[in-house]
Amino acid sequence: MLCRNLLLSGGLASLLFGLSGCASPYYADQGALAGGLGGAGLGAIIGSASGAAGPGAVIGAVAGTLAGGAIGSGLDDIDAKNRAQIAAATGQPRVIYVQAPPPPVYMQPAYPYYGPYYGPAYYYR
Repeated sequence: MLCRNLLLSGGLASLLFGLSGCASPYYADQGALAGGLGGAGLGAIIGSASGAAGPGAVIGAVAGTLAGGAIGSGLDDIDAKNRAQIAAATGQPRVIYVQAPPPPVYMQPAYPYYGPYYGPAYYYR
């Protein structure tokens, strides 16, 4: 019973730590999370065919986490190079809005608007 509670609490803690990677702005963290989840699922499916779903899920999760982290790290490097090129070309760093950009400012017409104009036939009867 103690071993089951320990495994359950360890699994819950790893799930919470893993889901915290979803909020990360880095592709390496997001890739490691997605790779780990996908690898665990695929490892469990392949492992159940051979009769060992648990070890297959663990091996798949480790392999998926490493592969997803490596791919995400490569994407982070590409993103950093792109940001540096944009900053060098424009002379200013690229602005990333954390919040929504401010609303546009609408121009007022240059003349006062007094209502619809119906034409001279309406006004000169």
